[in-house]
Amino acid sequence: MTLVKNRYRDWIGAIREHLADPAASAAKGAALRDVVRRDWMLTGSNLDRWRQAWLPD
Repeated sequence: MTLVKNRYRDWIGAIREHLADPAASAAKGAALRDVVRRDWMLTGSNLDRWRQAWLPD
């Protein structure tokens, strides 16, 4: 993931950087996935509360 301004040239630059180094992009993706799984996943009673709020009985 790369934070860019909402400008064409910034997007193109970031895309080119990712394409130029696939191994680094894969490593960044794996690190981001680990953070999401560690810090942002609903589990236990929190997951149950969300399920009850969003899904029919």
